[in-house]
Amino acid sequence: MNFKGKKVYMITSEGGVGRGLQPITDMGNTERKNMGGNTMTTYAPSYSFVTSLRRGFIFNNHTEIGHIDFSQSSRRFSTLMWQTTEMRVTVVSGATMKNTVSGITEQVGRMRALPKWTQEGAIVGL
Repeated sequence: MNFKGKKVYMITSEGGVGRGLQPITDMGNTERKNMGGNTMTTYAPSYSFVTSLRRGFIFNNHTEIGHIDFSQSSRRFSTLMWQTTEMRVTVVSGATMKNTVSGITEQVGRMRALPKWTQEGAIVGL
């Protein structure tokens, strides 16, 4: 996907256990410390992206809603994080896109390999 000339909003979400839905969230927060979370918590692995110039950006420890504007040029972007007074960003670059992505996953973690059974036949959910 080409983001040149477009604004991109990075917002992540998932169902989780409640996430603000009552009374499930209160029960989760009471029974186990913060298990229920709230409407703003997420399991999103990282607030990061990679550009076509093989540069990766990781917004360390940010959970705010953010706005990233790629419309200026292919070499620039601007960002805005709501409700924060400082931003910490790690920049990663590599000779290839794979090197750049590997550099990001060294920082934020890598997903374990999928079990062998997921690669054979159909997976049907009911």
